[in-house]
Amino acid sequence: MKIAMLNLTGSGISGGYRRYLQNMLPLLASDSRVTAVLCASPAAFRIGEWVSPHEKLQLVNCRPFRFLKHTPDPELEKSLSAFGPDVIFIPVSRYIRFRAVPIVTMIQNMAPLVPGAWSGLKECAGLAAQWLETRLAVQKAEKVIAMSDFVRQFLARNWKVPEDKLRLVYFGNSTPAEDPRRPAVIPREGWDDFLFTAGSVEQYRGLEDILLGLEYARKMGRPLKAVIGGSARKDMAPYHRKLKAMAEKLGVAGDICWAGQLSAEEMTWCYKTCSVFLMTSRVESFAVVVLEALAHGCQCVSTDNPPLPEAFGGSALHYRAGDHAGLIRKIFEVLDRTPDEQSAAREKVRARNADFSWPKTAAQTIAALSEAARGGCRL
Repeated sequence: MKIAMLNLTGSGISGGYRRYLQNMLPLLASDSRVTAVLCASPAAFRIGEWVSPHEKLQLVNCRPFRFLKHTPDPELEKSLSAFGPDVIFIPVSRYIRFRAVPIVTMIQNMAPLVPGAWSGLKECAGLAAQWLETRLAVQKAEKVIAMSDFVRQFLARNWKVPEDKLRLVYFGNSTPAEDPRRPAVIPREGWDDFLFTAGSVEQYRGLEDILLGLEYARKMGRPLKAVIGGSARKDMAPYHRKLKAMAEKLGVAGDICWAGQLSAEEMTWCYKTCSVFLMTSRVESFAVVVLEALAHGCQCVSTDNPPLPEAFGGSALHYRAGDHAGLIRKIFEVLDRTPDEQSAAREKVRARNADFSWPKTAAQTIAALSEAARGGCRL
Protein backbone atom coordinates (compact mmCIF):
# COMPACT_ATOMS: atom_id res chain seq x y z
CA MET A 1 0.00 0.00 0.00
CA LYS A 2 1.28 3.45 -0.97
CA ILE A 3 0.22 6.20 1.46
CA ALA A 4 0.24 9.92 0.70
CA MET A 5 0.08 11.94 3.93
CA LEU A 6 -0.93 15.55 3.27
CA ASN A 7 -0.37 18.11 6.02
CA LEU A 8 -2.78 20.73 4.71
CA THR A 9 -2.35 23.49 7.28
CA GLY A 10 -2.02 27.23 6.97
CA SER A 11 1.75 26.56 7.27
CA GLY A 12 1.90 26.49 11.09
CA ILE A 13 2.38 23.38 13.20
CA SER A 14 1.68 22.78 16.89
CA GLY A 15 4.06 20.94 19.18
CA GLY A 16 1.59 18.07 19.53
CA TYR A 17 1.20 17.61 15.78
CA ARG A 18 4.95 17.76 15.32
CA ARG A 19 5.39 14.93 17.84
CA TYR A 20 2.67 12.99 16.02
CA LEU A 21 4.55 13.19 12.73
CA GLN A 22 7.92 12.46 14.37
CA ASN A 23 6.54 9.23 15.81
CA MET A 24 4.14 8.14 13.09
CA LEU A 25 6.08 8.65 9.86
CA PRO A 26 8.92 6.21 10.70
CA LEU A 27 6.42 3.64 11.97
CA LEU A 28 4.24 3.89 8.86
CA ALA A 29 7.26 3.62 6.58
CA SER A 30 8.72 0.62 8.41
CA ASP A 31 5.50 -1.44 8.37
CA SER A 32 5.64 -4.41 5.98
CA ARG A 33 2.15 -3.61 4.63
CA VAL A 34 3.33 -0.20 3.43
CA THR A 35 5.47 -0.01 0.30
CA ALA A 36 6.02 3.77 0.32
CA VAL A 37 4.98 6.96 2.12
CA LEU A 38 4.81 10.39 0.50
CA CYS A 39 4.60 13.18 3.09
CA ALA A 40 3.68 16.65 1.79
CA SER A 41 3.97 19.69 4.05
CA PRO A 42 4.29 23.47 3.74
CA ALA A 43 7.93 24.52 3.46
CA ALA A 44 7.62 26.38 6.78
CA PHE A 45 7.41 22.99 8.54
CA ARG A 46 11.08 22.31 7.69
CA ILE A 47 10.06 18.72 8.30
CA GLY A 48 13.29 17.25 6.98
CA GLU A 49 15.13 18.72 9.97
CA TRP A 50 13.19 16.80 12.62
CA VAL A 51 11.77 13.63 11.02
CA SER A 52 14.08 10.62 10.84
CA PRO A 53 14.86 9.58 7.24
CA HIS A 54 13.67 6.21 5.91
CA GLU A 55 14.19 4.54 2.57
CA LYS A 56 10.42 4.25 2.05
CA LEU A 57 9.67 7.83 3.12
CA GLN A 58 9.64 10.71 0.64
CA LEU A 59 9.25 14.31 1.86
CA VAL A 60 7.92 16.99 -0.51
CA ASN A 61 6.63 20.55 -0.17
CA CYS A 62 3.10 21.77 -0.79
CA ARG A 63 1.52 25.17 -0.54
CA PRO A 64 -0.28 26.18 2.69
CA PHE A 65 -3.97 25.31 2.76
CA ARG A 66 -6.41 27.96 1.58
CA PHE A 67 -10.10 28.18 2.48
CA LEU A 68 -12.35 26.38 -0.04
CA LYS A 69 -9.34 25.34 -2.16
CA HIS A 70 -9.89 21.60 -2.69
CA THR A 71 -7.59 20.75 -5.57
CA PRO A 72 -3.84 20.14 -5.26
CA ASP A 73 -1.50 23.00 -6.10
CA PRO A 74 0.56 22.31 -9.28
CA GLU A 75 3.60 21.13 -7.33
CA LEU A 76 1.56 18.77 -5.17
CA GLU A 77 -0.40 17.54 -8.20
CA LYS A 78 2.86 16.61 -9.87
CA SER A 79 4.17 14.83 -6.75
CA LEU A 80 0.94 12.85 -6.29
CA SER A 81 0.79 11.87 -9.96
CA ALA A 82 4.36 10.57 -9.88
CA PHE A 83 3.79 8.74 -6.58
CA GLY A 84 0.45 7.08 -7.42
CA PRO A 85 -1.04 6.67 -3.91
CA ASP A 86 -3.48 3.91 -3.00
CA VAL A 87 -4.89 6.11 -0.22
CA ILE A 88 -4.54 9.73 0.89
CA PHE A 89 -4.28 10.43 4.63
CA ILE A 90 -5.07 13.99 5.74
CA PRO A 91 -4.61 14.17 9.54
CA VAL A 92 -5.97 17.73 9.88
CA SER A 93 -9.62 17.36 8.76
CA ARG A 94 -9.24 18.93 5.34
CA TYR A 95 -10.44 17.72 1.95
CA ILE A 96 -8.56 17.63 -1.33
CA ARG A 97 -9.75 16.05 -4.56
CA PHE A 98 -7.23 13.90 -6.44
CA ARG A 99 -8.62 11.52 -9.06
CA ALA A 100 -10.60 8.75 -7.36
CA VAL A 101 -8.08 8.02 -4.61
CA PRO A 102 -9.89 7.33 -1.29
CA ILE A 103 -9.23 9.71 1.59
CA VAL A 104 -8.88 9.16 5.32
CA THR A 105 -9.11 12.22 7.55
CA MET A 106 -8.56 12.75 11.28
CA ILE A 107 -10.24 15.17 13.70
CA GLN A 108 -7.61 16.94 15.80
CA ASN A 109 -9.49 20.12 16.70
CA MET A 110 -12.94 20.15 18.29
CA ALA A 111 -13.01 23.90 18.99
CA PRO A 112 -14.84 24.70 15.72
CA LEU A 113 -17.36 21.89 16.26
CA VAL A 114 -18.48 22.41 19.86
CA PRO A 115 -20.04 25.68 21.13
CA GLY A 116 -17.78 27.33 23.68
CA ALA A 117 -16.64 30.57 25.24
CA TRP A 118 -15.55 32.14 21.96
CA SER A 119 -15.61 35.88 21.38
CA GLY A 120 -14.49 38.32 18.74
CA LEU A 121 -15.81 38.56 15.20
CA LYS A 122 -12.54 37.47 13.59
CA GLU A 123 -12.15 34.44 15.85
CA CYS A 124 -15.75 33.32 15.32
CA ALA A 125 -15.40 33.74 11.55
CA GLY A 126 -12.24 31.64 11.58
CA LEU A 127 -13.93 28.90 13.60
CA ALA A 128 -16.91 28.95 11.21
CA ALA A 129 -14.57 28.44 8.27
CA GLN A 130 -12.87 25.54 10.08
CA TRP A 131 -16.29 24.03 10.84
CA LEU A 132 -17.18 24.13 7.15
CA GLU A 133 -13.90 22.57 6.05
CA THR A 134 -14.16 19.87 8.72
CA ARG A 135 -17.74 19.04 7.73
CA LEU A 136 -16.72 18.68 4.09
CA ALA A 137 -13.68 16.58 5.00
CA VAL A 138 -15.82 14.19 7.05
CA GLN A 139 -18.46 13.90 4.32
CA LYS A 140 -15.92 13.15 1.59
CA ALA A 141 -13.66 10.80 3.54
CA GLU A 142 -13.73 7.03 3.18
CA LYS A 143 -12.79 6.69 6.85
CA VAL A 144 -12.61 9.20 9.70
CA ILE A 145 -10.16 8.74 12.56
CA ALA A 146 -11.33 10.06 15.95
CA MET A 147 -8.72 10.74 18.65
CA SER A 148 -11.20 9.94 21.43
CA ASP A 149 -14.49 8.16 21.92
CA PHE A 150 -15.98 11.57 22.67
CA VAL A 151 -15.14 12.69 19.12
CA ARG A 152 -16.37 9.40 17.66
CA GLN A 153 -19.71 9.68 19.47
CA PHE A 154 -20.07 13.36 18.57
CA LEU A 155 -19.68 12.61 14.85
CA ALA A 156 -22.05 9.66 15.01
CA ARG A 157 -24.71 11.45 17.05
CA ASN A 158 -24.51 15.07 15.88
CA TRP A 159 -23.37 14.64 12.29
CA LYS A 160 -24.96 11.22 11.67
CA VAL A 161 -21.68 9.76 10.41
CA PRO A 162 -22.11 5.97 9.91
CA GLU A 163 -20.42 3.95 12.66
CA ASP A 164 -18.54 1.80 10.13
CA LYS A 165 -16.93 4.93 8.73
CA LEU A 166 -15.45 5.92 12.11
CA ARG A 167 -12.29 4.56 13.71
CA LEU A 168 -11.12 5.35 17.26
CA VAL A 169 -7.33 5.73 17.39
CA TYR A 170 -5.60 7.23 20.43
CA PHE A 171 -2.27 9.01 20.13
CA GLY A 172 0.78 7.26 21.58
CA ASN A 173 2.39 8.17 24.88
CA SER A 174 5.00 10.85 25.43
CA THR A 175 8.70 10.46 26.24
CA PRO A 176 10.24 12.75 28.90
CA ALA A 177 13.31 14.71 27.84
CA GLU A 178 16.58 13.22 29.05
CA ASP A 179 18.03 16.48 30.38
CA PRO A 180 15.37 18.42 32.36
CA ARG A 181 16.16 22.11 32.71
CA ARG A 182 14.54 24.72 34.94
CA PRO A 183 13.12 27.57 32.83
CA ALA A 184 15.03 30.77 33.52
CA VAL A 185 11.74 32.69 33.63
CA ILE A 186 10.60 30.89 36.81
CA PRO A 187 11.84 32.82 39.87
CA ARG A 188 14.23 30.95 42.14
CA GLU A 189 12.96 32.26 45.44
CA GLY A 190 9.54 31.13 46.65
CA TRP A 191 8.82 28.93 43.61
CA ASP A 192 9.91 25.49 44.83
CA ASP A 193 6.27 24.38 44.93
CA PHE A 194 3.88 25.28 42.11
CA LEU A 195 0.92 24.22 40.01
CA PHE A 196 1.55 23.72 36.29
CA THR A 197 -0.52 23.88 33.13
CA ALA A 198 0.62 23.96 29.51
CA GLY A 199 -0.69 24.56 26.02
CA SER A 200 -1.33 27.52 23.73
CA VAL A 201 -3.10 30.45 25.35
CA GLU A 202 -6.59 30.06 23.87
CA GLN A 203 -10.08 30.97 25.09
CA TYR A 204 -11.15 27.33 25.21
CA ARG A 205 -8.46 26.54 27.79
CA GLY A 206 -10.45 28.27 30.53
CA LEU A 207 -7.41 29.75 32.28
CA GLU A 208 -9.75 32.09 34.17
CA ASP A 209 -10.42 29.15 36.51
CA ILE A 210 -6.78 29.20 37.62
CA LEU A 211 -6.71 32.96 38.19
CA LEU A 212 -9.94 32.94 40.19
CA GLY A 213 -8.79 29.83 42.01
CA LEU A 214 -5.56 31.50 43.11
CA GLU A 215 -7.57 34.40 44.53
CA TYR A 216 -9.84 31.93 46.35
CA ALA A 217 -6.82 30.10 47.78
CA ARG A 218 -5.43 33.39 49.10
CA LYS A 219 -8.73 34.11 50.84
CA MET A 220 -8.50 30.64 52.41
CA GLY A 221 -5.08 31.53 53.78
CA ARG A 222 -3.29 28.95 51.62
CA PRO A 223 -1.77 30.91 48.72
CA LEU A 224 -0.56 28.95 45.71
CA LYS A 225 1.83 29.57 42.83
CA ALA A 226 1.07 28.62 39.21
CA VAL A 227 3.30 28.30 36.16
CA ILE A 228 1.40 28.70 32.88
CA GLY A 229 3.35 27.35 29.91
CA GLY A 230 2.52 28.23 26.32
CA SER A 231 2.33 31.29 24.13
CA ALA A 232 -0.54 33.11 22.41
CA ARG A 233 -0.88 33.35 18.65
CA LYS A 234 -1.36 36.85 17.22
CA ASP A 235 -5.17 36.71 17.28
CA MET A 236 -5.13 35.64 20.94
CA ALA A 237 -2.78 38.42 22.11
CA PRO A 238 -5.71 40.63 23.29
CA TYR A 239 -7.11 37.69 25.28
CA HIS A 240 -3.67 37.07 26.82
CA ARG A 241 -3.49 40.74 27.89
CA LYS A 242 -6.98 40.46 29.33
CA LEU A 243 -5.90 37.50 31.47
CA LYS A 244 -2.89 39.40 32.79
CA ALA A 245 -5.05 42.42 33.61
CA MET A 246 -7.50 40.09 35.37
CA ALA A 247 -4.67 38.64 37.47
CA GLU A 248 -3.60 42.15 38.49
CA LYS A 249 -7.16 43.08 39.46
CA LEU A 250 -7.56 39.90 41.52
CA GLY A 251 -4.26 40.54 43.29
CA VAL A 252 -2.65 37.29 42.12
CA ALA A 253 -0.27 38.56 39.43
CA GLY A 254 2.67 37.75 41.71
CA ASP A 255 1.41 34.17 42.10
CA ILE A 256 1.58 33.49 38.36
CA CYS A 257 4.56 32.86 36.10
CA TRP A 258 3.62 33.25 32.43
CA ALA A 259 6.39 30.99 31.17
CA GLY A 260 5.68 31.31 27.44
CA GLN A 261 6.95 28.74 24.96
CA LEU A 262 9.05 26.09 26.72
CA SER A 263 11.56 23.64 25.30
CA ALA A 264 11.11 19.89 25.76
CA GLU A 265 13.75 19.95 28.50
CA GLU A 266 11.98 22.80 30.30
CA MET A 267 8.61 21.11 29.96
CA THR A 268 9.98 17.92 31.49
CA TRP A 269 11.40 19.89 34.42
CA CYS A 270 8.02 21.55 35.02
CA TYR A 271 6.09 18.29 34.80
CA LYS A 272 8.48 16.51 37.16
CA THR A 273 8.71 19.40 39.65
CA CYS A 274 5.12 20.63 39.89
CA SER A 275 2.93 19.52 42.78
CA VAL A 276 -0.21 19.30 40.61
CA PHE A 277 -0.80 19.47 36.85
CA LEU A 278 -3.96 21.35 35.87
CA MET A 279 -6.21 20.89 32.84
CA THR A 280 -8.91 23.58 32.70
CA SER A 281 -10.00 23.19 29.05
CA ARG A 282 -13.62 23.54 27.99
CA VAL A 283 -13.21 21.37 24.91
CA GLU A 284 -10.52 19.07 23.50
CA SER A 285 -10.33 16.31 20.91
CA PHE A 286 -8.01 14.47 23.32
CA ALA A 287 -5.15 16.81 24.45
CA VAL A 288 -1.52 15.85 23.93
CA VAL A 289 -0.55 17.55 27.19
CA VAL A 290 -2.60 14.93 29.03
CA LEU A 291 -0.33 12.25 27.59
CA GLU A 292 2.70 14.30 28.60
CA ALA A 293 1.42 14.70 32.17
CA LEU A 294 0.78 10.95 32.39
CA ALA A 295 4.22 10.12 31.01
CA HIS A 296 5.84 12.32 33.66
CA GLY A 297 3.84 10.77 36.51
CA CYS A 298 1.98 13.97 37.44
CA GLN A 299 -0.80 14.13 39.97
CA CYS A 300 -3.56 15.82 37.97
CA VAL A 301 -6.72 17.87 38.43
CA SER A 302 -8.90 18.42 35.37
CA THR A 303 -12.30 19.65 34.29
CA ASP A 304 -14.92 16.97 33.81
CA ASN A 305 -15.61 18.10 30.23
CA PRO A 306 -15.28 15.26 27.72
CA PRO A 307 -12.97 13.77 26.64
CA LEU A 308 -10.73 14.59 29.62
CA PRO A 309 -12.13 11.95 32.01
CA GLU A 310 -11.74 9.47 29.15
CA ALA A 311 -8.14 10.56 28.57
CA PHE A 312 -7.10 10.44 32.22
CA GLY A 313 -8.89 7.12 32.72
CA GLY A 314 -9.48 7.48 36.45
CA SER A 315 -5.97 8.76 37.23
CA ALA A 316 -7.03 12.40 37.86
CA LEU A 317 -9.46 14.29 40.05
CA HIS A 318 -12.13 16.26 38.20
CA TYR A 319 -14.10 19.45 38.82
CA ARG A 320 -16.88 21.25 36.95
CA ALA A 321 -15.54 23.80 34.45
CA GLY A 322 -15.99 27.35 35.77
CA ASP A 323 -16.17 26.24 39.41
CA HIS A 324 -12.90 27.78 40.60
CA ALA A 325 -13.72 26.96 44.23
CA GLY A 326 -14.20 23.33 43.25
CA LEU A 327 -10.87 23.42 41.43
CA ILE A 328 -9.08 24.65 44.55
CA ARG A 329 -10.77 22.03 46.72
CA LYS A 330 -9.53 19.29 44.39
CA ILE A 331 -6.02 20.79 44.36
CA PHE A 332 -5.88 20.78 48.15
CA GLU A 333 -7.22 17.23 48.14
CA VAL A 334 -4.14 16.27 46.13
CA LEU A 335 -1.73 18.38 48.19
CA ASP A 336 -3.06 16.91 51.45
CA ARG A 337 -2.51 13.29 50.41
CA THR A 338 -0.39 11.13 52.66
CA PRO A 339 2.79 9.59 51.20
CA ASP A 340 0.96 6.28 50.74
CA GLU A 341 -1.94 8.02 48.99
CA GLN A 342 0.48 9.87 46.72
CA SER A 343 2.18 6.61 45.83
CA ALA A 344 -1.15 4.96 44.99
CA ALA A 345 -2.19 7.97 42.89
CA ARG A 346 1.04 7.91 40.90
CA GLU A 347 0.63 4.18 40.31
CA LYS A 348 -2.73 4.92 38.66
CA VAL A 349 -0.99 7.48 36.47
CA ARG A 350 1.69 4.99 35.42
CA ALA A 351 -0.94 2.35 34.67
CA ARG A 352 -2.93 4.76 32.50
CA ASN A 353 0.20 5.89 30.66
CA ALA A 354 0.91 2.27 29.76
CA ASP A 355 -2.38 2.13 27.84
CA PHE A 356 -0.95 4.34 25.09
CA SER A 357 1.78 3.47 22.59
CA TRP A 358 2.84 4.76 19.19
CA PRO A 359 3.17 1.26 17.65
CA LYS A 360 -0.49 0.65 18.57
CA THR A 361 -1.45 4.03 17.10
CA ALA A 362 0.41 3.25 13.87
CA ALA A 363 -1.07 -0.26 13.58
CA GLN A 364 -4.64 0.99 14.02
CA THR A 365 -4.06 3.86 11.59
CA ILE A 366 -2.65 1.49 8.96
CA ALA A 367 -5.70 -0.75 9.43
CA ALA A 368 -8.02 2.22 8.74
CA LEU A 369 -5.96 3.24 5.71
CA SER A 370 -6.03 -0.33 4.36
CA GLU A 371 -9.81 -0.50 4.70
CA ALA A 372 -10.16 2.81 2.87
CA ALA A 373 -7.80 1.67 0.11
CA ARG A 374 -9.99 -1.39 -0.40
CA GLY A 375 -13.08 0.86 -0.60
CA GLY A 376 -14.61 -0.69 2.51
CA CYS A 377 -17.02 2.19 3.14
CA ARG A 378 -17.53 3.92 -0.19
CA LEU A 379 -20.58 6.21 -0.10
